[in-house]
Amino acid sequence: MMVQFGLLCKTTTLLFVLHVLVSVSHGNLTTTETSIAGSIPTNNQDLVDEKTRLGSTPPSCRHKCNECYPCKAVQVPTLPMHDRIRRGFEPSVPLSLPDDGKMYSNYKPMGWKCKCGSHLFNP
Repeated sequence: MMVQFGLLCKTTTLLFVLHVLVSVSHGNLTTTETSIAGSIPTNNQDLVDEKTRLGSTPPSCRHKCNECYPCKAVQVPTLPMHDRIRRGFEPSVPLSLPDDGKMYSNYKPMGWKCKCGSHLFNP
């Protein structure tokens, strides 16, 4: 009689633990599925909105243009690092491209500036 009671307790405990594990993993799966489904664009306008948000976000240019109006965030090309080095500075690592010269040859880094009229300001 005592052996059957012990077996019943172990079986009940095992079933309870399995139930909790299945419930927790099912809840996480449902949350993940919902978040993935919520991030998929549903129509063309959502797709356009999604594409315009790729990359970095524009800075706030409020009060950045020395009281010039309108002050708007614009993307501008940034200088590659090797163009910023002062003359007479010898880097410890060569700053040249590989021999074929093709690696990243079309890479044009962009940065954000605040623009008012023809003047650019740092955000």
